[in-house]
Amino acid sequence: MINSSIKEFLDVLASKEPAPGGGAASALVGAVGTALMSMVANLTVGKQKYKESEPLMKELLEEAAKLGSDVIGGVVYAPWGLSHKKGRTREEWEICKDSLFKVAEFAKDYKVFLALEPVNRFESHFLNTAEEAKALISEIGHPHLKIHLDTFQMNIEENHLYDAIKTAGD
Repeated sequence: MINSSIKEFLDVLASKEPAPGGGAASALVGAVGTALMSMVANLTVGKQKYKESEPLMKELLEEAAKLGSDVIGGVVYAPWGLSHKKGRTREEWEICKDSLFKVAEFAKDYKVFLALEPVNRFESHFLNTAEEAKALISEIGHPHLKIHLDTFQMNIEENHLYDAIKTAGD
């Protein structure tokens, strides 16, 4: 099961099979927590105001990688909870591209992928749909950037969930 996708794991977990069980599910939850810890490291390393924390952040990222965390997902591209009705600016888009490329390069060293989660317009004005996330990732062109789709967010922003999933691709 270790090389299964999360969907495959959850399908088997929800089935009548005796394994995987609660221990495996707990391990997955622990890995998600570790991935979130890695996200914090990636968002702070290299920034002047966090300079004194940089050794700790790198250590946390290294530990997360040792534990097998290979994906950091969520709103890792812009401030969460900040939404402007006017939408994102071209300048924000370019800054995000530059920053994500640098973070993806750092994450690559640890064999970690960054999964960008588009969220609804009430939580962020930056990426709201799979199509926008795909466009950003395509412009950056880094193999360690992926899309994380959240059905809660998709139900608010996407016209057709199937089309959004197809747009996101692998």
